[in-house]
Amino acid sequence: MGATRGYRTRPTADVVTYRLNNQMTYVTPAKDYRHALRLAREAFRQELKGVADRRITFSIHVRTKSDPRMRSARINSDAWPKLIPLVARYEIIDIHIQPEIVVEECRDPAPEYSSFDTKESYALHIPPSPHSKSRLIPPVKKFTPDSLIRWLL
Repeated sequence: MGATRGYRTRPTADVVTYRLNNQMTYVTPAKDYRHALRLAREAFRQELKGVADRRITFSIHVRTKSDPRMRSARINSDAWPKLIPLVARYEIIDIHIQPEIVVEECRDPAPEYSSFDTKESYALHIPPSPHSKSRLIPPVKKFTPDSLIRWLL
């Protein structure tokens, strides 16, 4: 076989293996992600019955030059058409069911906060920064919100 940019060229796999919960089945490689979802549903009808497409993900095991250990790499939908021609014959593609995310309506009323009175004075303590070359803020000074803004500007 010839070499291209350091990679051996090989024919595209005609069969890959889908695995879900340690059950495996051979399928023809899907050309895109939607087709892969359809093949997974056909292969694992009972296991994927009622599972929304957005919860089904795929991954393969890979080894990199920097880390020789086998790692799981998730396959994103837009990477599918570029990745599938590179997989080996009988390569295992794991199917994962992501947890359902349920957002329930909050039945508790929002907490009540005390109102903010702009006329009221507040004590402000800002310790001087050792790195600051600007004017120092006195350790404790009474400010109204308006006077604080004027003082800072």
